[in-house]
Amino acid sequence: MSKGYKKYIPLKEKQIIKSPESYVVVDKDGVVHEEVRGIIMPSKKYDSRDFCKIFKPGLLMLSTLSTPAIKVLLYLLYTLKYASEIEFDISECMDFTKYKNKTYIYKALSELKKSNVVLKIKNGHYELDPTLFYKGSVMKQINKNKKK
Repeated sequence: MSKGYKKYIPLKEKQIIKSPESYVVVDKDGVVHEEVRGIIMPSKKYDSRDFCKIFKPGLLMLSTLSTPAIKVLLYLLYTLKYASEIEFDISECMDFTKYKNKTYIYKALSELKKSNVVLKIKNGHYELDPTLFYKGSVMKQINKNKKK
């Protein structure tokens, strides 16, 4: 090995365990490397943009909806927080969809309920079907529902 050349084993193949005096690195084959003093770790990069998950059945279901229902669903997805429950604001929805008449919004909500896309929890509160659309960890929600 020439002077100045450093050999780095890809960390994605390593499990790093911190000890008080040094690091112990266990590679994917189970070989233990002790007394490791310095490790170059790639920095994690995250996309900070807001997003929600649309699963394949949700994509298929979109093709069956009317234009007003799609617009209202897009509003619901846009306002979705880290759970599937949404606090619905008719004025905001009208601004988002550009509809001037509430009738379009209410008919669209009715269609979304009939299609089992949304469930009315109480007045002004709806829940999206987490098997179609979700924001956050679906596994956490499924596990939470199993405990109830």
